[in-house]
Amino acid sequence: MKNLCLQGEVHHALSFSGLSISGKIVDVIRNTTSSHLDLDLNDGCLNHHPIDNADDAAVDSQCVQQSKLPPAVFVMTSDGYLVALDERDLLVWIVDLEKVVLNSQDDEDDHTQVNEIATRSEWFYSSGFLQEEDFNADTRNDDDIIIQGFNLKNQSLHLTCLSRAGHVVSVSIDQTTTIALQNGIIEEGSECIGSFENGLQCGGWSPDGEVLALITYASEDEEGNEINVEDEEFRVPILMTMNTQYEILSEIRLEHCLHSDPVNAISFCWRPDSSSLAVSTMDANVTATGEVVESKPVRRIRTFNRSTLQLLSLSKEEDGSGRDVPNLLSVSPTWASGGCSHYVGAIQSSRALSSSKSSSGRGRPISMQVAFMEPNGLRHRECKIHMTYDRTTEYEEITGVEFNVEGDLLAVTSLVTPLLYDANDKQSSTLLPYGKMQLYHRSNYHWYLKYEVRYNDRCNHSSSAVISKAQFSAEDSSKIMIALQRTQSDTNGKNSCVLEWREYTFRWDSSMVYYRSAATGNDSSVVALSIDGKVSTSDSIQSLTLTRRF
Repeated sequence: MKNLCLQGEVHHALSFSGLSISGKIVDVIRNTTSSHLDLDLNDGCLNHHPIDNADDAAVDSQCVQQSKLPPAVFVMTSDGYLVALDERDLLVWIVDLEKVVLNSQDDEDDHTQVNEIATRSEWFYSSGFLQEEDFNADTRNDDDIIIQGFNLKNQSLHLTCLSRAGHVVSVSIDQTTTIALQNGIIEEGSECIGSFENGLQCGGWSPDGEVLALITYASEDEEGNEINVEDEEFRVPILMTMNTQYEILSEIRLEHCLHSDPVNAISFCWRPDSSSLAVSTMDANVTATGEVVESKPVRRIRTFNRSTLQLLSLSKEEDGSGRDVPNLLSVSPTWASGGCSHYVGAIQSSRALSSSKSSSGRGRPISMQVAFMEPNGLRHRECKIHMTYDRTTEYEEITGVEFNVEGDLLAVTSLVTPLLYDANDKQSSTLLPYGKMQLYHRSNYHWYLKYEVRYNDRCNHSSSAVISKAQFSAEDSSKIMIALQRTQSDTNGKNSCVLEWREYTFRWDSSMVYYRSAATGNDSSVVALSIDGKVSTSDSIQSLTLTRRF
């Protein structure tokens, strides 16, 4: 068994003079159609731009010096800004997705639009796909194509952006870049495809970029009667698929589910070969007429065929009893490749969790694990998560889980909230929460903790960062991107946030540890291997937790 070693890392930050972007980073997308130079992570270099701590202000890309190079990376924030950067992380353009939505509403006046932008919706997803295009030679010339750095003759890159309010926006990268070079209105290169009146719970493109899956709530029951959304305790999710022209391919109703709390959130993931998808819902266990059955609500994971949305499997225990897998959490599941038997991984707790985070350190300890479901839905094995926090002073919440492309590495992200107790023994969080990322490796049907990164500063409690996104590279199984929301407190107690992301490259290696014996004074060396987060040596020198802080 070898060590998982950090070979290189690159730091990036959304920081521009005179421009402040709030929210959190939702997605970071590399532009594979552009002829930009790829950053080399193998030298371990840092590319960290100065952080601008200016007060929050409306985003106005006109006041920022813009790059004339083609976009190399796209960053979407939860406030609805899509930012294009060149290979040096310099700004190319910014699209305000909320403005795109408002521009599509012809019956709205300017005053209403300003008020709606002031209360921006939450944007939760962005991803690209290549769309076939037939460009008109009369309206485009070779100079425009050369300047942009794209091959526009056959395909063009489009980004699909989704919001909780139900908006679906498509951004044409080549059109937007052309408009930016001509100092035009940036939002004219984007289109609001439509809006779902009951919002969107989740959505995403298949890995092959051919099918878009969306989940919303039904407005009518099966008999066509209108559903009063505000009075309904249970909702009926609608799962639908679309093609690259945003035409509906299939649509089905799911089981009644709870929806009033984040622990009841709906999530899903695609199978790596795009043949099916797994949907996780908190079933309310009610009949078609809305009558509640005796059993308690339970989270279930169902897999559906991509083309027909036919039900393929339902999560069950492997003992043949037909029991549901208990205590599955709302964290989005992840689907492994064929190298890991096409398992669906989902976070499972040792006992049911309440919606409040108050059940922390002083309560009964809660263990976490990633439960694996086979393609037939039966639970099979697990990866036990090492809860490496101080249970007496901290609370840890698992926020994400992700397989790499080979299926031999599993990333688990979490949010750790420091807790303090006052004279009345009441919990009050005064320190800044921080994020944590752990990497597990599979060997001989067992998962071992190999690496851990904590984004807090032990020496400076006024600075920490939480993880908003973790994503392995689709091409290189040893590379992972971590998006962060860093919070810094000044001497006056005022907090400022900086959005950044980091790209890590890992490699496998054994380590030689050199030491001097205190008894004999002789020098010696041993081979050190990391097993479950501990450094084990041939001479059993000591055990050290492999933890890195930033």
